[in-house]
This record gives sequence, structure tokens and C-alpha cells, in this order.
Amino acid sequence: MTPPKNKVMSVKEAISQFVFDGDELVIGNYTVGSCAELVYEVIRQERRGLTLYSQSGIFDIEVLVDKMKEATQRRKESDKP
Repeated sequence: MTPPKNKVMSVKEAISQFVFDGDELVIGNYTVGSCAELVYEVIRQERRGLTLYSQSGIFDIEVLVDKMKEATQRRKESDKP
């Protein structure tokens, strides 16, 4: 029998490995709420085109939508001649 693989990783590694542009992202649940560190890491890695679902409230969605709008605006401004 092979020993179990250690699946512990940093937030940066988890988002990099499992969250991609265009993904459907479910945040939080009914018992523990959302994890702000994960939300901010998705923003930091500038994931785009996500479909967001939230069961825990509006904090996570508001933060993600606001920061994604800002990033989109910055890209549009940098594309101007």
C-alpha cells in the first residue's frame, strides 16, 4: 500500500492549481462563511470570466466583482493608443 499523498498547500498554490479563467466558482457554505484569503488570492492572480456562486452572503461577491471591474478598466486604459 502506498502512503497517502500530502495535499496541504498554500492559498497561492491552490488557486494557481485549481482556479482558471472562465471557471465556475462556489464560495463559502452555510456553516463557515467565506474565506477572504481565497477571495483575495483569486483577485491577485487576476482570474477572468468567472461565474460566481455564493451561499454565505455578499462580501465575497462584492469584493470579487469590484476588483475585477477595476482590473478590466485598467486593461482597457492600457490598450488605448
